[in-house]
Formats: sequence, C-alpha cells, structure tokens
Amino acid sequence: MQDELAEDYRDMIYAANAVEVDKRRKAFLLRWQLKCRTVADNLEEVGDRLFTFTRLDPPQ
Repeated sequence: MQDELAEDYRDMIYAANAVEVDKRRKAFLLRWQLKCRTVADNLEEVGDRLFTFTRLDPPQ
C-alpha cells in the first residue's frame, strides 16, 4: 500500500499545472478516504498550505 500511496502522491504533486494538481488532489482524497482514512484526513488538514508551489511563477 505504501508504494501505491507514494505513486498517487507523486502523480498529484508533479501534475503539469495548478488546475491538474487540484483535480488530482480531489481524486487522491476520494481514493484514500476509502483505503486509509488517516492519509486523507492528514492531507485535508494541511489544506492549501501544501500546494503553495502552484501559485509560484513557473521558473521558481
């Protein structure tokens, strides 16, 4: 399960743009709420703070 979680997380973080990150974040939450509620809860608790990089200019 750890490898599956890591793959889903990388897929979300390395999406092409902020819209894709948000789309994959929602999918991640839906999937992991069923598989491991604690993982989804932690991601929701962190909220947008984890995704501040999506608001930076691309060269940064």
